[in-house]
Amino acid sequence: MTVEPTYEELKKRIQELENELFLYKTIVDFVPIAIFAKDVQNEYNYIIWNKELEKTFGTKSEQIIGINDYQLFDKKEEADYFRQSDISVMSGKEIVDIPIEDLRTNDGVKIVHTRKIPIYDKNNQPLILLGCLEDITQKVKTEKALHESETSLSRQNALFNTLLENLQIGVFMVDAETGKPLLANETAKKLLGRGILPDATKQNLSEVYEAYKIGTNLPYPPDEMPILLGMCGKSVHIDDMLVKRPDGTETQLEIFGSPIIDKQGVNWASLVSFIDITERKLTEKLLREQTEEIQSQNEELLAGNEEYEQLNEELRQTNEQLISTKLLIEESNEKLLQLNADKDKFISILGHDLKSPFNSILGFLELLSKNIRFYDIGKIERQINIIHESAIHTYDLLNDLLLWSKSQSGQLTFEPKRIIFEDICLEIIENLKYSAVTKEISIQCFDKEKTILLADLNMVKTILRNLISNAIKFTNRTGKIIIYTEKNIEDVTITVSDNGVGIEKETILKLWDFTKPITSTGTSGEKGTGFGLLLCKEFVEKHSGQIWVESELGKGSDFKFTIPLCND
Repeated sequence: MTVEPTYEELKKRIQELENELFLYKTIVDFVPIAIFAKDVQNEYNYIIWNKELEKTFGTKSEQIIGINDYQLFDKKEEADYFRQSDISVMSGKEIVDIPIEDLRTNDGVKIVHTRKIPIYDKNNQPLILLGCLEDITQKVKTEKALHESETSLSRQNALFNTLLENLQIGVFMVDAETGKPLLANETAKKLLGRGILPDATKQNLSEVYEAYKIGTNLPYPPDEMPILLGMCGKSVHIDDMLVKRPDGTETQLEIFGSPIIDKQGVNWASLVSFIDITERKLTEKLLREQTEEIQSQNEELLAGNEEYEQLNEELRQTNEQLISTKLLIEESNEKLLQLNADKDKFISILGHDLKSPFNSILGFLELLSKNIRFYDIGKIERQINIIHESAIHTYDLLNDLLLWSKSQSGQLTFEPKRIIFEDICLEIIENLKYSAVTKEISIQCFDKEKTILLADLNMVKTILRNLISNAIKFTNRTGKIIIYTEKNIEDVTITVSDNGVGIEKETILKLWDFTKPITSTGTSGEKGTGFGLLLCKEFVEKHSGQIWVESELGKGSDFKFTIPLCND
């Protein structure tokens, strides 16, 4: 005989059930997953619509509970799609993944991923359809943005590789810890007669690359070898290395070695650059031999008598010729030393200024790759903006370096012709309008006399673009920039004037020094390479002109340069 529960027992049981129901509802609302449930036996009406789903659809659960998809969606075909999906899930008795694109919600069109599972009662009758929904709209957008950033980085790498392979200087790099070769450009392979050797290590570099000390038959001493000293953090310069190539030929090298150190102060690689000095060494040897011969002859003449006076006169003339030759060689050596200094600075910029933005790009890409599921969209957009700004900075630096490299190697042609100054000035202003408008800066060009130049069009454009771009960079918001001309007898003085932050006197003295390029930050955080002004100076001097700056800190700057007039 069954004992009927008392009223108090029923009341207690109802309270326990209500508590359990409240607990389950709290758990469902608490989880960070959009969860819903439909009553299969009651027209698939919604019975669960948790807080995360409210955020996704922008619709409160009170508005959803008790209705079905035909009442939720405006378009019947959308409701039909979901109803057929629900029926398919319930009949299959299994979990089903359903990707959905362009889902219309109160919060706009979204891309979502839905996972559904059927629930049956003890009699195996369909009871509830349980589902969860993931909003992947931002994930898809972010993946697209990452792909675009990677494409941009790939293009910059291609530009960097082109620049490196066209250098007429050998560049070779090894891992600082193991000595394994990491990089060798075409000039390095040509001078060494070999490229990256897989069996090369820290212990056998001089043997596998057959490096010897000039004047000996011994391998180059490890404690003097620039590539090995670079692994220890030391910068070294030598000009006494001989390399034997596999084809039996030999070359003598002058080498500059330097460590490559990252932002954390870790020496991660050793970089050397080198040039072929075989002909120079032969010339020096010949000069020494001739000098020794002259000294020997002079000693014999001093011990002789008057019959050798004529011979002494001939020797004096020969000596004068040799001194003249020596002076020419010394002048050539001075130019070569300056070229080496320029090259050393160039390699330093490749190893530091290019590595810094690449580190920034790679670092933020790694952060995004690891944490993209956890970052909010604001943080993702900030990091992508940083990557984009670093990419633009690197691209500008590579362009300036490529122009400088072409100019130094004589590949940049100089073609002066008749140019209307006002036309190209207005063209440059139009090209830079976006940067100026962003900072609410006005730019005006005054050329009342309609100046006509005799100049290289591309070089003048490059000079104006760099000077106006710098003026925008170092002028505060709502500032002014004025470009005007002053005609002289044979040339014209062009001035780019701004009312920006100005320049300190100590900095002005360093502006045109290649060995000390100035890298500074604009009024809105814009990055600079320092190469722009050096290009301007080089291009102005190709026109036999001058460039200078008049500035006072806090009151702005006037950059002035002269260009020949076309007087025909």
